[in-house]
Amino acid sequence: SPFSPFPNTVLVEQANVVLGMTVASSCDGYDPSQLCRYVEMDLYRAPAIQIQRSNSSATAQYLQDNPRVNTDIDIQDIKWPWFSQGALAASPAMLEEVQNILNKADGPEGGPAVAVAFDLQYRLQRSVLGLTSHTRSVCSCVPRSRCPGFAGPWPARIVELCNGGVSSLGFSQEVTISEPLDAVVNETRSWWREASQRSFQEAILVLPKLWSPRVNLGNAGLTERQDLRDFIYGLATQEVAPCNFTGPCSAAGSALRWGSLRSGNSSSGNLHLKVELEKSVNVQGVAGSSSDYTSALGLYVAVVLVLGRYLRGAFQGASKQAIYDEIPDVHVFLNLIEAIKMAREHGDL
Repeated sequence: SPFSPFPNTVLVEQANVVLGMTVASSCDGYDPSQLCRYVEMDLYRAPAIQIQRSNSSATAQYLQDNPRVNTDIDIQDIKWPWFSQGALAASPAMLEEVQNILNKADGPEGGPAVAVAFDLQYRLQRSVLGLTSHTRSVCSCVPRSRCPGFAGPWPARIVELCNGGVSSLGFSQEVTISEPLDAVVNETRSWWREASQRSFQEAILVLPKLWSPRVNLGNAGLTERQDLRDFIYGLATQEVAPCNFTGPCSAAGSALRWGSLRSGNSSSGNLHLKVELEKSVNVQGVAGSSSDYTSALGLYVAVVLVLGRYLRGAFQGASKQAIYDEIPDVHVFLNLIEAIKMAREHGDL
């Protein structure tokens, strides 16, 4: 750590995963009413159901299986449920708007192109060190002949998700481009039509290259450590009973859509993330509590700043002052000149 000589680990205390979908039409075309339209929604959202620190034997086995990993780390296993915390928050008009945008891909020549971006974001919370967020997006566009690239005329949300770099909030973003470019859009259109039906059968969509099951969390942020895997997202409809004294209260005959998220090769169904934690400042080890740690850190910084200010004042401009400090003593020569002057004045030379 840059602030303390005590190398300990700050563990992850909370972890959340959010899967979002953005469907948009490009801003280039003939009909202004159909341009730059987009819908953004959360398909899956859940907190972690298990955050567990690996014991010494499990850590040793992990380091043996991954010889290139720095040995001075701690490891945590984080698991999220396959089921979403809540139902899909989308009104019927919102669902219809998504379908209308997806249908624009079949429009006449000169119509807008259509893009779909799925973004998976996990947020890891640590005491004092705060929140670390990482987003991985998979982007697709159709038709390929009218796709101008994702840096071109698209709504701002598509540009942000599909060009990577750093988000508007300062968190890292990485991008996977669909291969071929229109594959994910075409699959999404079929999946959405199936999911929009009032059927109780789960509609399945495969999201390619969206999940790295092993990451490194250090001072430089979060880095993916393993090859990306596919995700399987399912959307199913569940009937909700009308208001009564024993069940949930809802309109009669209404149906909620519930999302599920599973790793492509996961047998248990739960999302599993292994986090390599680099050594950092341990709040309890340095000061006993976050408030004490903050006070100690503030005192440390204040001392360094004050000492630095005095040292800078002592040596600032030394090169300019040296020419005057190093001049020899001239009093002897000055006295001689004054004596000659006085002798001339009295005519006694």
